Amino acid sequence: LMQKSDSTGLSTYYGLRVAKTTISQEDNYDYGGYSDSDSDSESFISLAPVYGLEYYVNKHFSISGELQLNYFKPEDDDDDITQTEIMSKLFFRFYFK
Repeated sequence: LMQKSDSTGLSTYYGLRVAKTTISQEDNYDYGGYSDSDSDSESFISLAPVYGLEYYVNKHFSISGELQLNYFKPEDDDDDITQTEIMSKLFFRFYFK
């Protein structure tokens, strides 16, 4: 959740992003009259502290850059695999109000 500044200039923001991602896959096999199918689904929970800078060009447009430290963990507790990564993002925001 972000609040828009009414003026031009540079402002910072920070927070925490939480997400749940589900990946599903289905494979269908056909080998000389023999058919089979296989499906798999996995869910991940992601936590990401975020820090960003936003430059308000005018009251209707801003450009911002953001750094995230993402931590991913499978929702299935049987799996001890985790992943940590640093991501950067660039945003162009248009405000219409």
